Amino acid sequence: MAALLAAVIAPDAREEEYTFPKKDGSTFKAKIMSMRVPELKALCGQVGQPHSGIKTVLQERLKAYSSSPDLWKLLQPGARRSHKGSHICQDNPTGMSTAEKKPAKKKSAYTKHREALFGDSEDSGPIQWSKDMHMEQEKKEMLDWAAEMSKEFIDFQTPWEAVREKKIEAQLSAILDFVCTGYMPGVSEVLHAASFQPPITLGQVTTSTIVSGVDLQCQLIAAPSQQVNIESLPMTTLPFKPSAPPLSAPVPFTNISPVQSLQQLPLTIVPTKTSSPTKEIILANGTHIRFVSSDVPDPILVSFSDDIPKLVRMWDDAAPGYIANECLLKIKGYGIPLRLWEQAYKYGGDGRWKGTKDKWGKWKFVVEAYNQLGKEAFWAKYHDTKTDKPMSYTAIVESLRVEWKANDALVSARLLSHFGDNFKDKFGYRGQQLVRPSAIAKRSRMLNDK
Repeated sequence: MAALLAAVIAPDAREEEYTFPKKDGSTFKAKIMSMRVPELKALCGQVGQPHSGIKTVLQERLKAYSSSPDLWKLLQPGARRSHKGSHICQDNPTGMSTAEKKPAKKKSAYTKHREALFGDSEDSGPIQWSKDMHMEQEKKEMLDWAAEMSKEFIDFQTPWEAVREKKIEAQLSAILDFVCTGYMPGVSEVLHAASFQPPITLGQVTTSTIVSGVDLQCQLIAAPSQQVNIESLPMTTLPFKPSAPPLSAPVPFTNISPVQSLQQLPLTIVPTKTSSPTKEIILANGTHIRFVSSDVPDPILVSFSDDIPKLVRMWDDAAPGYIANECLLKIKGYGIPLRLWEQAYKYGGDGRWKGTKDKWGKWKFVVEAYNQLGKEAFWAKYHDTKTDKPMSYTAIVESLRVEWKANDALVSARLLSHFGDNFKDKFGYRGQQLVRPSAIAKRSRMLNDK
């Protein structure tokens, strides 16, 4: 009975607690016999022990570590090297870390200013970021300063276009005053010369005068067969008060209208500058076409890879079989052959020739080879022996490119040996001698064309 009672009262091994250290020097207890493998591994990592092995191995390892307090010192900072023991010096008897021993960092002016406004940062609410960090008083002072500057310097706050419009309105108002009162230079002399002609009977006269593109209307009322003196007219009949009498003698109304008088004044016509220079294309039949870049439509996407005979036919308006209506480019109703596309698009200042230049150059190579060899010889030369079919357009262009490159090198070598020391005089650019064979051959063709 006593043995049975002792067995019942004996403590359960699963509830036994073992003591383990913390990094700060304190301890805690854990029931390692009732823990699972993941919990045991986490505890091993917490106390700096290996966490490999099965459950029983982990439990035995933790038991041994819990029963060896001497090993606990290795868990504290500064005691990594066991042969030196715990790193506690006279200046740091408490074992505090270096970061904990450092004095508080000096607060910046911004931190002091913020603490003065919102109190301690720990007790303050969530931070609300703002781009404008000025105080309300500073904002008010800045707005007051801006208002004073706006009053003192009006032009700074007024757009220049508005200022210019006001100046133009003032000038037009002055011109209207001059025309309606007869004080405009040149108009007074015309009216004075017209005063020697016999007066005519006028009722209510409304004159419309165009001055500098502005339609000015003046309404003058005169009695029949009566000479009108501008000085004697009441102010209600004049749109503006005259500043000084223009003439000493009264000015009668004549049959010369103000429009006719102004037309007699000398005028200077300034030609309007066009947006682009005028070009001229001469067709094979002698037709001269004068145009500007805006008259030329954008180049269309076109390919002659499957129809080289059509390319040859549309290239030159002097070629047999050429039809103007088939032209892909028309300027002012005239069909432009492919040969003249360079003159139509080049130097237009709009960049449209840049995208067509390379394609147009390939067309030129193909057409020149076709016309030079003839139809039969051209297709006999550019024939694919493997497929027993004509070569593709891309293969023909590549073959022509290789031939042109070899021909340019041969022409360059011949010219260099022919001219010798005088080569630079004929084939130079801005004091420098041409080096690339393609540039030398191009210059040679230009000289031959001249």
